[in-house]
Amino acid sequence: MIIDQEFNALIPPLTPDERAGLEASILTEGCRDALIVWGDILIDGHNRYEICTKHNIPYKTQQIEFASRAEARIWIRKNQLARRNLTDGWKIELELGNKQDLLEIGRQREAQKGKEGREMYLKGLSINDKPLDPPHNTRAIIAESLGMSTGK
Repeated sequence: MIIDQEFNALIPPLTPDERAGLEASILTEGCRDALIVWGDILIDGHNRYEICTKHNIPYKTQQIEFASRAEARIWIRKNQLARRNLTDGWKIELELGNKQDLLEIGRQREAQKGKEGREMYLKGLSINDKPLDPPHNTRAIIAESLGMSTGK
């Protein structure tokens, strides 16, 4: 199992009480939820992994696939938002952390669209012959995740 420090740093730290509660739960009930891995890299379950390793408690893993590290980082942040009682500050920080990754994914999508458009042109097709995905909008994605307006 590989602990990627960049991925691990994306996760808000547990409070001492949260950590103690998680450890007590794992000692009593075992590790109920599978650790999420991308290949050999731990994506979700860093605290559970640490506790299980410390106490030699068995755990299961579940594979998940991502097209890129950017997609993995976005998934990690969204997963934390869905499962923890975080302050509004942490929620905003997690979502804003997605900004660069969403911009990168948007640039990749636009480059792919450009490549597909060129290929269609060479085949004698019009760009109108193929429906395009809606345009990528990083601001709208982040605002929607936070339940906010884009200001427009």
